[in-house]
Amino acid sequence: MIDGKDSPAALQTGIYLATDAFSKEAYLSGFESFQWLVQHYPIHPLNWVFHLGIAESLNELHQTDRAAKEYQWIVMNAPEEDIRSSAAQRIGDLYLNRFEYERALASYYHSISRYPEAVKKFPPAHINRAESLYWLGQYDRAEEAFLKFLTDYSSHPEGWRATFRLGEIYARKSGGITRDEARKWFVETVNRYPYSPGATLARIRLLPCGDHGGLDYKGAEKFFQTDVKNFFEIHEKSETVLMKDFPDFKALAHLRTLVAFSQNKEAVDVATNELKNIKNSSIAKKPISQILEREFKKTVYEFLEDGKKIEALNYFQEKTNASGDLMQLSKENSSDLLFKLSQVASDLGLGSIAKRFLENKNRKIAADFRNSSQIDLSEELFSSEKNFTEAKALWINSGVSMEMKIRELLNKIKVESKFSYEKELILGIIDEKHGKHNSSLGHSIRAQMLMPTFSKKINFKEEIRRINYWIASLHIKNGNILAAISLLHVLENEKETPIGHFEENPTVVLGIGPVPDKWTLLMLQGEILTQLGRWGEAAATYSRVVSEKQGGYQAQYEYAHALIKTGNLKQRDKAYLALEEILKSKESENIWKKIASETLANLPKKNEQRNLAKEGIK
Repeated sequence: MIDGKDSPAALQTGIYLATDAFSKEAYLSGFESFQWLVQHYPIHPLNWVFHLGIAESLNELHQTDRAAKEYQWIVMNAPEEDIRSSAAQRIGDLYLNRFEYERALASYYHSISRYPEAVKKFPPAHINRAESLYWLGQYDRAEEAFLKFLTDYSSHPEGWRATFRLGEIYARKSGGITRDEARKWFVETVNRYPYSPGATLARIRLLPCGDHGGLDYKGAEKFFQTDVKNFFEIHEKSETVLMKDFPDFKALAHLRTLVAFSQNKEAVDVATNELKNIKNSSIAKKPISQILEREFKKTVYEFLEDGKKIEALNYFQEKTNASGDLMQLSKENSSDLLFKLSQVASDLGLGSIAKRFLENKNRKIAADFRNSSQIDLSEELFSSEKNFTEAKALWINSGVSMEMKIRELLNKIKVESKFSYEKELILGIIDEKHGKHNSSLGHSIRAQMLMPTFSKKINFKEEIRRINYWIASLHIKNGNILAAISLLHVLENEKETPIGHFEENPTVVLGIGPVPDKWTLLMLQGEILTQLGRWGEAAATYSRVVSEKQGGYQAQYEYAHALIKTGNLKQRDKAYLALEEILKSKESENIWKKIASETLANLPKKNEQRNLAKEGIK
């Protein structure tokens, strides 16, 4: 490779070293060899394969953005449509693996719309698109996509992902019917794909339900101690199942199963151990704490109801002394239980213990008293919270079909409530869906003013950008073109918010779309300037897109069209060059190539144009 880099042997050696390193999972070495091949054989017929090797190596090295660029190169340059289609879908997979579901969904949409026939040969693209919709909370669309996958690819081994997710979607919805539907899909996963990871996951979900997936208490415990434990050990580093949150998922399912079997003491022990092992940032910490508190209280009260007073006192002290979490919970939320235990201790002549219970109880009452003015003041705000919670649930589950009830509930929310912001968002979205763009604009602007200023769960920079883009789009629909372009210009010049998860952001939850990338914003500005007949500014805007090789042939054509409309001879020369560049496209079905050809045919030739200009001067 060094001494004879231009020889056929060097090429074969480079290919061997690259593929050998990749097959041995030495991805850094593989990346280096593939890069050498690209640099030394840029016009080789297999050049696209070398780029593919670079992309796959970077993907394995978790260099997502660089891998995406290589896949994009393949999309633009690979010789066959199937290859280009596959590369386009892999871009979506990159973002899905990085939990960037919006970008994944956008990538799948582009690949499916651009290669509608070729993409049928790649089932994972369809189920991964459905998965992206699921994680974005768009459950109705996800449901439709999963069902279509099962219809179109009925024998595909990844079908368990669709049946399991359908069970989860119905489990998230309220009502007995959907619970039965969820159970049906979980059972379908077990029966139809018995040796898949989905079968074990579905059994875990079935255990807290009606017949506990066909197991009794002993069978369920054996299942958790053997099958579930083995499942975790086998799939801990699996690429098939994301195991990051599995311990939390298992802990919650185990606890809910114990509760369903009325095994309160066992639930307390399991919850106590799980809280020791999970991280403070875990999403399962709060529900596990709630189960622990509830089952702990229930167990103590059962002792008292059975007349086992000493057992109740001993159990309370033993558990709270052993668990700091339980001690804290008993101090914060158990003033009624503490009072009852102090009475029991007094009845048994245990004065010091009774006093200790009473002191803890009085500290709780004193804390409540210090906050009593807030409690009284917030009665109306509590009512607002209740009404908003119901309205939001109706909106997410039913949308505009429950508009009257949603509006009725939202009208009861006080302006002072922290939910006023999301109230205006929902009302604005409803009005926009009905084509009431002026009214929707009013709600969006009020929402902008009412936006809360701080929350650890919300990315406010992203929230502000989404609101501003929404307002800009409403200005466009209202014909307020200048106001819209002003906002778009601000958004285009802002740095995009860092990649992250925005599932807590109200705009995401309620259904307000993301801000497009810089180049899409510039294309939109160019379109508006074109509508206003400001051809010079439109050409300058499209020029920025074209110079960065963004926007494809559409941007090139719009740039040429704007240059022509300026009426300037030099600008028209630039337009000729841009149109001729489009004609070089090798894509036979490129619509912009056809339009560019027609435009050139209707324009005078360059020499004719100059003669006409001279005649005009004379």
